Amino acid sequence: RAGLPRICHMIDLLWQNSEAYRGLIFGPEWSRLAHEDHRAILEACKARDADRVIAAQERHKAKAMETITEYLRDAETSPSSES
Repeated sequence: RAGLPRICHMIDLLWQNSEAYRGLIFGPEWSRLAHEDHRAILEACKARDADRVIAAQERHKAKAMETITEYLRDAETSPSSES
């Protein structure tokens, strides 16, 4: 956080305001997988392996985007969205 307090504050606000949506989109299985991803990212950081950190973050972001896209696609095609 040192040196970037304004950006960190913005990230904190976005995170807090997205809590309700995260609960709808990401279920228990996602939480387990995300925990594994975060552990892999942390281990790569501890090993000071920048390439591994970047790869682990990219995988994590790709899985998140896939989950969000799938959720939105399903919401568009569900009968309740046609009202």
